[in-house]
Formats: sequence, C-alpha cells, structure tokens
Amino acid sequence: MVGMLAVFAEFEREIIRERVRAGIAQAHCARPKFHPAD
Repeated sequence: MVGMLAVFAEFEREIIRERVRAGIAQAHCARPKFHPAD
C-alpha cells in the first residue's frame, strides 16, 4: 500500500515538474525583447 502511494506521489511530482518547465518556457518566449540603446 505504501509502495503504491510512493508511485503516485512520484508520478504527480513529474507532472508538476513538466508543467513548471512548460510555464517557464512559455514565459521566456512571451516576454518582450529588450535591446538597450548603444
């Protein structure tokens, strides 16, 4: 029983990790490009 809970917890952590990476990638692509004037 504890083993099954560990499996589900690990699976859920992986899903959260993927969502965080996707969100960071989307925010990185959506942010405005900044070019300082020389």
